[in-house]
Amino acid sequence: MHTTRLVLTVAALCCAAAGAQAASPQLTRVLPRGAQRGTEVELTFDGQRLADAQEVLIYEPGITLSKPEQPADKKLEGKQVKVTAKIAPDARLGEYHLRLRTATGLSELRTFWVGALPVVQEKEPNSDARTPQAIPMNVEDLSATLYHQIGIDHEKRLIAPGNRPIDIVRGGRVVNEILA
Repeated sequence: MHTTRLVLTVAALCCAAAGAQAASPQLTRVLPRGAQRGTEVELTFDGQRLADAQEVLIYEPGITLSKPEQPADKKLEGKQVKVTAKIAPDARLGEYHLRLRTATGLSELRTFWVGALPVVQEKEPNSDARTPQAIPMNVEDLSATLYHQIGIDHEKRLIAPGNRPIDIVRGGRVVNEILA
């Protein structure tokens, strides 16, 4: 009799634990994966059991998040939530940790990255190397900006062996937008 009661109690606890796990939100991804500091971006949380989303918890300072909003498309209800992230101009560069809190639980940890450079979203189609996606800043611009930051004139020419002039950076420009 005592053994039967113990088995039933353990079975009830297992069922209760499984039910609690099933009610917690599950995040499959957060997009975009990152953004430039000093900008405002809309984050999309995709997953399961998100219909009762109440807030997004962020564990580091520098990013302010709006209240979660359900999508207008009813097919995505419970599967997607959007928030607006305001990233401070002096936000720390690097990884930030997020969780979505719903009325029924807390999601697993997800990450978001803050960088100094603008984020360029990929545009389709992009499978042909002859027609690459234009990016507003190139390697020469980045090099010119870095040289500028350390006090080197990026437009200066050096003299190579044989009195041949060489550009430090060929055609680059200082991109003030990435300087904080």
